[in-house]
Amino acid sequence: MKKFVALLCALCVAGTLSAQEKHILGVRAGMNVSNMTFKQDGLSVSPSSRVSFQAGVSYQYNFLESMPFYLETGLYLSLKGAEQKVERTTTTIRMTYLEVPIMVNYHWNISDKISIIPAAGFYYSLGLGGTSENKTGNTSVEADTFGTDSDIKRSEFGMRFGASVEFLENFYAGLGYDVGLNNISKDADVKARNGSFFILVGYNFKF
Repeated sequence: MKKFVALLCALCVAGTLSAQEKHILGVRAGMNVSNMTFKQDGLSVSPSSRVSFQAGVSYQYNFLESMPFYLETGLYLSLKGAEQKVERTTTTIRMTYLEVPIMVNYHWNISDKISIIPAAGFYYSLGLGGTSENKTGNTSVEADTFGTDSDIKRSEFGMRFGASVEFLENFYAGLGYDVGLNNISKDADVKARNGSFFILVGYNFKF
């Protein structure tokens, strides 16, 4: 057991020996697989997921010079929503958010060219726009998802978990999951929350 702990400590120390950049600016783009959960009177409904898009920029700051811990934030355009089909009617909810994550990550440098980066934290989203569509056959009725007559709130926040790989020094690939924490329904009898799995690729600029 002592040998295992010593080996683990040695690996962690080895992962911090490489010089750490103070600032990392990244560009990101990828795929969202989003869904919503609705609860009312003890019943829970989860519509089908929607595949959509996410893109933005990230910024990482090395706040602990002795170890590769980074504070990570950024600004993203993130498309979320859900889809539900009941008999001949399909309801599609589309939401476009401006999203800001606030996380802490750790750069584990397993070689000169590859780093594994686990991350965890929170995010805040502001709804910019979207449509809610009810389609029956060839008849379609649309409304503003965040309009005055809508039951969906613009503001959303939650927890974010993820892991990524930085390879060939500057290239990036990562995945994660957003868990919505606040109720985004305006209806007092309904609780609605977002959830989203995402995959991102990108490039980092270090200075």
